[in-house]
Amino acid sequence: MRSNLPIASLMLFLATATLAQTQPTSAPSSGVPRSGATSPLPPPVASAPPPASTGTAAAPTSSASSAIDSAKPADWNAMVSALAWPVTSLVILAGILFDRRLRRGLSRLLRRVSKVKGGPLELEFSAEAAQDVKASISEDLKDYTLAAVSEYDRQARAHDLDALMRVAVAEVSSSVPSMQDKDFRVTTHVPDVVFAGFLYQLLDYQPGSSGRGRRWSERYGIIGRSWRLNKSIFANNALGAGATNREDRIHELLRLWGMSRAEAEEGAKGSRQSFLCVILRMQQKPVGLLYFDAADSNVFKDASSVPNAPEGEAKVALEKLPAVSHLAESVDKALSQLRGKGTYLAF
Repeated sequence: MRSNLPIASLMLFLATATLAQTQPTSAPSSGVPRSGATSPLPPPVASAPPPASTGTAAAPTSSASSAIDSAKPADWNAMVSALAWPVTSLVILAGILFDRRLRRGLSRLLRRVSKVKGGPLELEFSAEAAQDVKASISEDLKDYTLAAVSEYDRQARAHDLDALMRVAVAEVSSSVPSMQDKDFRVTTHVPDVVFAGFLYQLLDYQPGSSGRGRRWSERYGIIGRSWRLNKSIFANNALGAGATNREDRIHELLRLWGMSRAEAEEGAKGSRQSFLCVILRMQQKPVGLLYFDAADSNVFKDASSVPNAPEGEAKVALEKLPAVSHLAESVDKALSQLRGKGTYLAF
């Protein structure tokens, strides 16, 4: 059914505006004619003083009644004028909310508006202005994230987190026999203080000197699964034993590890097969992840809480190792400084 709300809005506005313009506004009559005008009332006649009050209210005189009657049109006009715009605005707003065609028409109209000016305020809508605003916001966001990276690095140095991670890794590898004499790398991820729902790579990979400063979604890969589950977990062959070609690896990453197509295509280029995430806890609260990966399969199989499991939960005892607990405490102190200076941006 076609909506008549826009037509009704226009008719109401025209009617109220016309009524407010055509109704004369007259002041209450005082009984005294203006200069050059003929009074409809006879000239006042001297009368005797009013009688003493007897406790009964006197009836209003004819001139008082005339004043009251003449005030009614003015009051009515004022009321109509006061209500015209609010009522019209409400009807137009209802039309925009409930009439899809009106919303589409308004959208098309706004796309053709290039400038709005009212008093000291002037807004310009153009492709050039939009690009300028976008560039300004992008630059501000880039500056903010760079400042956050600098502060992350400063706190990591202040708490000597690289050295503490090396000690923790040595303790974990001595507790997991399958890791001994194997090549693997390790880093630390923490909840990002800039973007909500992201993990931030706080330290460079060891061995190595790269990787820090990257952000990963909390749904991404084994780090996202471990963080969401709030459990230490491992995988002996993350891509599956049957993943013999690139398309199979992409399929496994999509199916098991929460990646988008683009992320899976990028991840399939890598050669990492084994993974281990150990939750860093401070008084049972997760404050970060100690992340391991290796090119060979089954490197972390002895970390399993269940013998011979291909993947699943890792031993809780790994989280309670003294060096791991010390690293967790220092990471928590570093993040407390960052949380006091940062803010979350949710996307």
